[in-house]
Amino acid sequence: MRVIIARTDRLGDVVLSIPVLEAIKRVKPEWSVGYLVNPYTAPLLLHHPMIDFTIKIRVRGRNRGGIKGLMEFKRILIALRQNEIDIALVLHSKPSIALLFYLAGVPERVGISGRYYSFLYTKRVSIPKKPIHTSMRNLLFLKLIGIDSPLIPPTLFLTEEEVKRGKDLWGDSKGKRVILHTSSWTARTWPEDNFWRLAENLKERGYKVALTGRHRKKNEGIFDFGERLNLRDLMALIKNSDLLIAGSTGVLHIAAALGVPTIGLFDSKLKDHVTLWHPLGKGHLVLVPKNDLSEITPDTVMEEVSKVLGS
Repeated sequence: MRVIIARTDRLGDVVLSIPVLEAIKRVKPEWSVGYLVNPYTAPLLLHHPMIDFTIKIRVRGRNRGGIKGLMEFKRILIALRQNEIDIALVLHSKPSIALLFYLAGVPERVGISGRYYSFLYTKRVSIPKKPIHTSMRNLLFLKLIGIDSPLIPPTLFLTEEEVKRGKDLWGDSKGKRVILHTSSWTARTWPEDNFWRLAENLKERGYKVALTGRHRKKNEGIFDFGERLNLRDLMALIKNSDLLIAGSTGVLHIAAALGVPTIGLFDSKLKDHVTLWHPLGKGHLVLVPKNDLSEITPDTVMEEVSKVLGS
């Protein structure tokens, strides 16, 4: 049996789909399981021992919409037919993706119900009205192919060489290492000035600080990687850290899947956002203000850092 998991959107979405892969392999280790993902997120899946194949698909827009053009549609259609897929789990539902699997002749096509194109699926998942975590939502797709699995936090994998490269990025720095990821494509993030004040506070208390993500300022005595690192090097940097602090963004889920504690700064204006997107596993904190993100002060976050890492 050959199964493909379609998750053509963003980093955090792909990370939180990995429990589906791992659940299948626990129950059906003989099945061949692969992914349909975009080139931006594909490096996340490298070296995962349970992934048998990956098909990269070019998609439109930052929010990872449908397929990018007719030629790309035809190319992926041929690839799917060549791979002789038996089951498609379409976790990220778009009309062009649903049509793709229909025309490819995949016998079982599991997708979300209630969309105008849901008739293209052979089995349809009804999402509960009460909010549940995104990974739990993904596991609902498995029930329609006879697999009922508890939620186990996802895992990402690095090679020894990559881990060493991540260690080298920190230089000879000693002490606890904290990463501040300053940006997010999909949710409002903490004010940049607050990140800088927190960075200074951490530095004064002897922590080693690295900044990643989009930001404007520069700061002496702090590792500032901005957006220069490729995804695998960013993962390696995170793996060699003791804590990552970020808004609700994919990097938060990458850190959790690498076994690194996190502090998430979540926007209270996004309804049910914490329920849907909190990082999985142990050692993670989520801070949510009553009204606006700016209400969370650097001193408040510093208190939480001390709880996680010690004074």
